[in-house]
Amino acid sequence: MGYLTAFFNSKLFRFAFREYFPELLGDTRELSKIFFENVRALQITDNQNDMFSALVEKIVELKLKGENYSQIENEIEDQLAKLYSLSPGEKNLLNNVV
Repeated sequence: MGYLTAFFNSKLFRFAFREYFPELLGDTRELSKIFFENVRALQITDNQNDMFSALVEKIVELKLKGENYSQIENEIEDQLAKLYSLSPGEKNLLNNVV
C-alpha cells in the first residue's frame, strides 16, 4: 500500500490524471475505468514497497506535528522517477506543469 499511496499522491500521477482523465464542469475529472486503464502502476518488490511505506509514514508523522515534509515528498518523487525511468527533461516537465 505504501507504493500506491506514494504513486497516487505524486506529481507523476497528477500529470497523468490531467492528461488521461477528461475534464468535466466545475474543474472536475471523470473517474472511469477506461481512463484508469491508461495509467500504469508498476509492480515492485516488497523491499521497494517497504521503502515507500516508510516514507509515507514519515510524511504522516511530520504532518501531524505541523513540520515541513517537502524533503520527504521530493525523495518519493525521485524514487518514482527512477522506477519509471524518467529522463531529466521529463522530471522537469512534471515539476513545471504540476
